[in-house]
Amino acid sequence: MLLKPNRTSAYISTIFMDSREDLEHLKAIRNMVKNLNRDLRRQNARDNYNKKGPLQFYVKLQGRLGRKRKDPIADMYRKLWRKGGAVCVSVDDAQYCDVFLYRRNTYKY
Repeated sequence: MLLKPNRTSAYISTIFMDSREDLEHLKAIRNMVKNLNRDLRRQNARDNYNKKGPLQFYVKLQGRLGRKRKDPIADMYRKLWRKGGAVCVSVDDAQYCDVFLYRRNTYKY
């Protein structure tokens, strides 16, 4: 698990998909958010920006390919992006993932 500087305020950490410890860390984060959302619903907490819906959060994983990965999947993504550096990919194909915590927007009209 890494904590990279100069990220957004929603950034929590970076986890490696082949590390059992990092996946356990991700599971703990998801359980924490699940319990937080349950407690917020019980207290009937409301979002200041969206008075119609409850205050809720969710965990987002942003898959990253890595700079030195060499395989057909990496080539496919690099052809699509045509950029150097870490490419955003699906979580299934990712070498590592950035973990973000966002406020859930519920739109009720």
